[in-house]
Amino acid sequence: MRNGYEQAFAENGYLAPVPLLTAAQCKLVADTFHTNTLERPKVWQKALAVHDRLVFDIATRPATIDLLKQLLGVDVIFWGASIQHRKPNEIHHWHCDMESMAPSGKFASIWIGLENVSKASALKLVPHSHRFGRSIQEVQHRMGLNWGETEDEDVLEWSKTFNPDAEIVQPDMSNGDAIVFDGRLWHGSENGLAEGARTALLLQYAHADEVVKMPAPKQRGWPFELVDDHRPPVLSICGEANEIANNIANIPMRRRNHIPFFTRSFPLPMERDEVSGWKRHPVFKGRTDGLQNLTCHVSVLEPGNSPHSIQTHIEEELKFILEGEADFVLANSLDDTSPQVIKLRAGEMIYHPAYQHHTIRNTGDQPVTYMMLKWISTPLETHDPLSVRIVKKEDHPTTKTPVQPVDARALFEQETVYLSKLNSHIVDLQPDAHYDLRLHDCDIAVILLSGQITAANETLNAPAIAFFPENELHAIHNTSENVACYRIFEFHGEHKAVRNLIKERPPAKKDILSRLSAFASRLRSPLSPKRA
Repeated sequence: MRNGYEQAFAENGYLAPVPLLTAAQCKLVADTFHTNTLERPKVWQKALAVHDRLVFDIATRPATIDLLKQLLGVDVIFWGASIQHRKPNEIHHWHCDMESMAPSGKFASIWIGLENVSKASALKLVPHSHRFGRSIQEVQHRMGLNWGETEDEDVLEWSKTFNPDAEIVQPDMSNGDAIVFDGRLWHGSENGLAEGARTALLLQYAHADEVVKMPAPKQRGWPFELVDDHRPPVLSICGEANEIANNIANIPMRRRNHIPFFTRSFPLPMERDEVSGWKRHPVFKGRTDGLQNLTCHVSVLEPGNSPHSIQTHIEEELKFILEGEADFVLANSLDDTSPQVIKLRAGEMIYHPAYQHHTIRNTGDQPVTYMMLKWISTPLETHDPLSVRIVKKEDHPTTKTPVQPVDARALFEQETVYLSKLNSHIVDLQPDAHYDLRLHDCDIAVILLSGQITAANETLNAPAIAFFPENELHAIHNTSENVACYRIFEFHGEHKAVRNLIKERPPAKKDILSRLSAFASRLRSPLSPKRA
């Protein structure tokens, strides 16, 4: 018995609007596109699916996987991804997706609005047209028209020859909403907005036994021509893979080395580079169980210098001033002529989200030493992500009275695009005080600002860092005669149960004989829209 989604999809050929992404996720993908930092597709234009980790993460969110399993079954491949960017009044002509024209219909495309999406700029569809048995390209060809010569009036007239009740619909949508549709459906788009380019993300999936083929070069119209001797790479994202039917690729990775427990002190002054004006001291770089990539370095910036002009990047970032004073610059664009400038002193910090335009400058007469932590991971369903957060000394909560052996005071706690929670608090640890052996279900960075501590038998003198991976047993002890002060950051990445939904594993090789038989059946069944 079919579920509600499956029945509506089979009958109408589409589901819309389906809310899939949050505003923060939409902005992240759009900003990555606009800054040209998406991985350049290889092999063919839709290979973004197998090359870009951000696109993969967005395409495999739990809600999306659940929906696909209802429509396609438990064995699902992800084979295509592309950005659909249309200027005002720009048209994407009516068509059917030739890769998805298999008679079985076990293909599903998800068109997600990212920017400036509304009823006026969304896809146009002809419901039930996946059952017409003809692609619109074939009908257009039979009518003596070329690609791009078809108007909405033509589409409606042709549709009514198959279904007298046919109509063109354009769902009322917003950013983050999706249209889930059968690729055999007649569809097209026009950005009807007077101002503002419309940006969407197109994700394409199929049942694992379906054969995915690339169109021949420059192929658009009828008759369809698909390449038989070179299968595009696809990803197995759910259930069993079929290596006989398709070219199963590995999931795109950001970084493979895993960051272990780590400690390091930074004796001041640190080595400088007075010629270049900036000396970078790498600390660590790698992945954790909760983060795809985490980078830390300590740098020394000379007077009158900046490590770079105003820039932007996909990572979220923390910066600490360890020694000296610096100006942190926040801008609205790369060419912002009046950016915000915040002066930070030793012991102060700033957090900024992904794609915040920024730089740091030393406008004083002494070197400034600072620490940077930046990270990237799976974009979460974040509704109220942390914006720029500046913490100065006067923002520190007052110490408790009477004096506590371990005095921990909260600074902030909020979700980000990559973290279900970023927690920060400041701790004063009295001489000979300690907190007992414990573990946390998150990664923890301890930034020692003053004094001395011992962590896992390692003695650290300020300034210093101790990094404890998720579920790493640890304790901190002040073995000195002075108060130790440190800042703790808890990086709560995606929950482990959710991460395990998409296992980074080799393709399955079970039941090879049945897979061969299924593949042979596919080869005997022509992929012609006449048989759709």
